[in-house]
Amino acid sequence: MNSITATNTLHSIFHFLNKSNITLSEVINYGAQFDSASILPNNCNLDFINEEWNDDMQELDHEAMKLLPERYKNYICIRSTPNGNCFFNSASLIVFGNEKFNIQLRLAVMIELMTYAQFYLQQKIFEQDIIYREKAFDNKNGFRSNDYGFKKENEYILELKLMCKPYSWNSMVAFFGLASVLKRPIESLFPDTNSELMNQIYNRIICPRHNINDLSQCIIMWSSCSAEQFQNSYQANHFVPVFKKRTITNNSTSIIQESSPLQDSFIDMTFFQDDRLSFIQDYLSINHHQSTIKQPVIEDYDDSQFAIEHPSFDNDDNHQYEPIIENYNERNEREQNLNLLGLLMGIDNSYIPNTENIDGYLIYQEAKDFQFMITKKDALDKLIFCIIDDIDDQKFNYHWRPWQISNYYLVELLREQPEFPPQISVTVNRTYESNKILVKYCYCGGCNKKQTVMFKIAINKLDLINSKELIYINVIFSMNKKQCKHLEGKIFGQCRGLARQYLINSDDKLPRDIRKKMLSTVKNDVRYTGNRQGVPSANSARTINSSKKVNKQLGYNLCERLHAAVLDINKREKDEFFKTNGSKSTAKRQIWGFIQEPIQTQPLSITIFNEAAIVYYHYHVHENPGIFLDYTGQLVKPVPYYLTKVNNTADDYKRILNAFFTMPSLGKGSDAPPVDVFELVTNDLSASNLHHYLHVYRQKELQLFNFNSVPYLINTDCARNLLVAVLKEYNNETAEQYFNRIYNTLITNKEFDSSKVLVGWCFGHAIRAIRYHIRSKKFTIEKAGNREILAKFAVQVWNLIRVKESINEIEYEIDRWEWLMLQENLELINKKLVINRKNRFGNSFSNNDLYNLPDLDFESNQNFEEVIDPVPILQNFNEIDYTWTYITMDNNPLLKILQTFNGYELLIPELNIKINAQLTITKKSITNPFYSINLKSYLDKVWWKTIILWSNLVPAIKDRTRRTTATVEVENNIVKNLDIGKKNLPIDEYICVRTQTLKSTQNLIAEKLMRKSFNSQTQDQRELNEQWQPKKPRTFTKEESKIIEQFKIVMDYRKSVDSPSQYRVAREIREISTHDIGLNQSMVSRLYNGIDIPKCNRTLTAIKNWTNKELERREKNGKD
Repeated sequence: MNSITATNTLHSIFHFLNKSNITLSEVINYGAQFDSASILPNNCNLDFINEEWNDDMQELDHEAMKLLPERYKNYICIRSTPNGNCFFNSASLIVFGNEKFNIQLRLAVMIELMTYAQFYLQQKIFEQDIIYREKAFDNKNGFRSNDYGFKKENEYILELKLMCKPYSWNSMVAFFGLASVLKRPIESLFPDTNSELMNQIYNRIICPRHNINDLSQCIIMWSSCSAEQFQNSYQANHFVPVFKKRTITNNSTSIIQESSPLQDSFIDMTFFQDDRLSFIQDYLSINHHQSTIKQPVIEDYDDSQFAIEHPSFDNDDNHQYEPIIENYNERNEREQNLNLLGLLMGIDNSYIPNTENIDGYLIYQEAKDFQFMITKKDALDKLIFCIIDDIDDQKFNYHWRPWQISNYYLVELLREQPEFPPQISVTVNRTYESNKILVKYCYCGGCNKKQTVMFKIAINKLDLINSKELIYINVIFSMNKKQCKHLEGKIFGQCRGLARQYLINSDDKLPRDIRKKMLSTVKNDVRYTGNRQGVPSANSARTINSSKKVNKQLGYNLCERLHAAVLDINKREKDEFFKTNGSKSTAKRQIWGFIQEPIQTQPLSITIFNEAAIVYYHYHVHENPGIFLDYTGQLVKPVPYYLTKVNNTADDYKRILNAFFTMPSLGKGSDAPPVDVFELVTNDLSASNLHHYLHVYRQKELQLFNFNSVPYLINTDCARNLLVAVLKEYNNETAEQYFNRIYNTLITNKEFDSSKVLVGWCFGHAIRAIRYHIRSKKFTIEKAGNREILAKFAVQVWNLIRVKESINEIEYEIDRWEWLMLQENLELINKKLVINRKNRFGNSFSNNDLYNLPDLDFESNQNFEEVIDPVPILQNFNEIDYTWTYITMDNNPLLKILQTFNGYELLIPELNIKINAQLTITKKSITNPFYSINLKSYLDKVWWKTIILWSNLVPAIKDRTRRTTATVEVENNIVKNLDIGKKNLPIDEYICVRTQTLKSTQNLIAEKLMRKSFNSQTQDQRELNEQWQPKKPRTFTKEESKIIEQFKIVMDYRKSVDSPSQYRVAREIREISTHDIGLNQSMVSRLYNGIDIPKCNRTLTAIKNWTNKELERREKNGKD
């Protein structure tokens, strides 16, 4: 049986075991249907296994060797891949000498344990809690299987379910099944601990169900990817095989013959009491959080005894070149440097890569495309992972692994290829996945910016789908971007992702030790190029070394570490101020520190701001566009239950969101980021909690200035709890009072109360909220309705109403589109509509209306900048045979029904929508695809009621310089990916890193303000003028001018016929071309406005063919 069939079978078993109220007899019968003899290879002889292994340092598991008991001095531990399959990887190494058959062995063990479940449950050890993992006792379904009367039937079944899926870890139960499958004893070897009880339990030999052949035993050891971690906690998170050591001499092979130090019979632990066993339960289970495929275990191999120590050549983070030798005659300096470099690195100094030195730049030869192969197993283990979309149809889908893993192994593979240029430091720009191919687009990190080598790494999915054993990886360089140009002496290269994580988990004690070790791994052909990919700079090594220390805070719970971090942050900020300005400067400050009181831990709520943030807020919050309130996640790791709400049972409250109160920067340059003036780190999203901390913030402002500034506008997500909190704090009014006051101001045409704040909803979040609701199961669609069409229709209608500036216009638009949503069918006639007007905004807004609004939760805080996508349109332009038009009382067309050769189409010119329509049974009307009573009700309750929060009715919302919270979201992404770098930090680590980044950001803002103060309108104005300086108009040839003129004629004609979108026109031109062309809707717009024209001859030919075809159609229709 191959691995794919075995994987599918395991998933089928999982789905069977996942059923509710399953009994042990059903499990036994289900397992008995499989032919266990057909699982392992036919040529597999289980009478012979690998009992010895070569003492090869590259294959040894050095961490496991540190844990191997002294009595096993003539044995060695061999590496097994730590991907969740480590137990069966170890078994495959023992039986086959490689890890290829781990899936088949897992399946064989599962069938053994299911088929003979009654036998195993009769053994005394299976009545003990210690044999099962903790999750086996978590019976969420509440059923109890007890049809055979065994004590642990239910736990046994749950244990089988947990271990049957590939990449899932295994408990002691797996040893019993494997012993019977291999028909030989298996020694469970547990490293020595201080507990005699633990040593006695887990150091045992497990005999097979039928021990007939009296075969020799094999050994699998409980291990850890970090020996130090195991010695501190006695927690195992890995399995490795143990072999007798085979030493190879010059003339012969010498095998050290010795019996295993442990000889015993089948485990019988009846003498242990349950309470004593449960006392050490935590130490006897594999830590599955560190063994899953999503978080690969990091191994560190102690090769220091082979490393050659070299002096370190620091490459700082800015990649600035510094001369290696100084104070020598300039004429001989370069030659002396090369001589000394060769001696220091142990390389002949005559070896220099094939380059030319031109004006201080090293010009390398052009790179060539090449292809290399790896095994499918290596590809699945390191680069990609497989998802089974449909087990029955065997549909597989493949994706790149997370960038930290896939990028690291790709770089390692490229380094091994002789065709890959050694001077290229691989930097992955972006990743692409489709149904046919997996691609990573890369460039060289050491090249001159104007001449960067670019290439892509591609894997064909068909090789994976067709189950080929060898996978081809193609490296293709971009045209005219194949030649590296590096500044001589420049040191470059990244140390990120998994490479950095390896170093964090290494045993090196000093930063220079880290650099020594990594520099010793640089190949000879790479050393002179300056490429130091994977080698940390001096600063990076110090950062990595400090990261190790953070993880060693033992003995303190999270709450204690949090309070210690707060005290340290605030004390350090105050000490630095005194150190810089002297102790007499105390009177100049009123607010100290970054973390302000009150600090709440249950539920968790921490505010981050300082006096500088409040002052900036006070001086500038009244300016357009005001301030943005946005929530984001992924920054802080979920917290324990004791930091959540009292009596909380939901996991959601363990998650942390960060509320950013952000203002645009005053500067215009790239070094003027948005300003975070207030941040709330919390797992309590209630309105009362946000209101409380906003009140704390404004009280601090009042303390400094004796009055509070009124923001120009508060821009927020579309959420009820944010609206209630903001209105309560700033206006001291309820949402009902706010809505009624604003409506009254608009109707009576009065001035808005300048002492109270206005609230505006984010444009992008509103669009997303509409789409999400209609696409969700909460929204019920009528028969034959289409969620996607309704969602896009609703967004277009919403946006059309948003831009209206008077209540009368808005009511008119709403009446028209509500009429359309209530028509189940549309008659094939020309019709003039009589629509009754409704006075929607004369009625008061009530608290009942408030509860119809969406609320912010932990799933609705993703950052985005969204645009309106076009509604699905017809694939081709069809000849129109007949048209029926529906017009309103003001003679404006609402919709058109078009009869074409292919059927009927519904056109709404004002919304730029055109879709197919179905004829009804009567053949006198069509089915209205926009018919939806539920959509009409949803828009009325949620969006028409809140129109003052997002439409142009309110002047401040209309005139705001930004309609979305993109400014905040860009800042959030900067915080996540650049400033902090790591996501899901513990709360104590997060506030330390965050306050450092805030201080750095405030320095940038200070620099901008200082330049603005001293230079008035010099530099910033010059940058602004250059940025917005109009481009020189392009001069067209006669032929190009003719193409533009004809294109404009055709576009004007098509607008009168079917109003195609620019996206549709671009697609029609691409479809008419006989070649692949890159025309998009942006070029259509520029072409129509006479601004630009494509340079590609193929594209110009396609445009001319399309215009000629359309002109012929126009002429034909004119004659008809």
